[in-house]
Amino acid sequence: MTKILYIAGYGRCGSTILDIILSSHPEITGVGEVTFLVDDWANSSRHCSCGTAYQKCDFWKGLFTNQTPLPQMTQLTRKIEKRSSVLRLLLGGISREDRQVYRAYHEKVFAHIVSQTGSSIVIDSSKSARDALGRFVALSRLAGQDVYVLHLVRDGFAVMESQIITGDNWALEGETTSYRWPALRTAFGWVMTNAWVPLLGRLIGPNRYMLLRYEDLIENPAVALQAIGQFCGFDAGVLIERINHDDYFNVAHMVGGNRVRLEGKLKLKRPTRRKYGDRLKLYQRVIFGCLGGWLQHLYGYR
Repeated sequence: MTKILYIAGYGRCGSTILDIILSSHPEITGVGEVTFLVDDWANSSRHCSCGTAYQKCDFWKGLFTNQTPLPQMTQLTRKIEKRSSVLRLLLGGISREDRQVYRAYHEKVFAHIVSQTGSSIVIDSSKSARDALGRFVALSRLAGQDVYVLHLVRDGFAVMESQIITGDNWALEGETTSYRWPALRTAFGWVMTNAWVPLLGRLIGPNRYMLLRYEDLIENPAVALQAIGQFCGFDAGVLIERINHDDYFNVAHMVGGNRVRLEGKLKLKRPTRRKYGDRLKLYQRVIFGCLGGWLQHLYGYR
């Protein structure tokens, strides 16, 4: 069975960058935020990262037909995976009909991906914010997938700066307006996500949860990639060699994610700053400190 390496965590944690790097391995295919595939497919303004509409993309075309009920699949996916459904999911409260439809849909999606590439590992970097907190649990328990959870954490102040200073990815791409109270929303979301994911990840099974800090990936990518390879069962040597040679990594066919996916390629860069939060207003720093300071400390941030 194909392994699903699920990158969990909150937005702006670096999942798109990690997805692109890992996808350069011959045994791995990264496809971005698969949870939003049906949403994007039905939206004529949303395209695959290659720049082509999904219906015409060489990688994705043929997956769905005109008879596929995309709006219903979107509703079912959110119904099962959203944060408010986590307890119902854990307690077996999903109806038999919904379980069957959800499983059949994901079997079709992942079978299509494997048929296009022959990869033994597929990366789903849907992460774990409000709409997808329970996704990797549902993929394991309902869809019957062989899931490994890679929990990617990033300094909460860096995440908040990215959300507030740079702006929300969906808003930047014209798909939504900016949210009200972004500091409060980001702090609450960061805490909820990074508190829940370790608990849910350990329910998947023994040796199927791994924690990785984004800063550790950037500071020492060879060590981080070696650890990921040991965790998911592949030799990371080819990726480490490319990083040592300062190579570019090409973007393939990704759903959603950071706008870096639209550039076609990326090179892993070391951070130019060591401390985050100084670009935030005082009240924004106070909000995150009050809501997330305790968890920030537990993850080793100062």
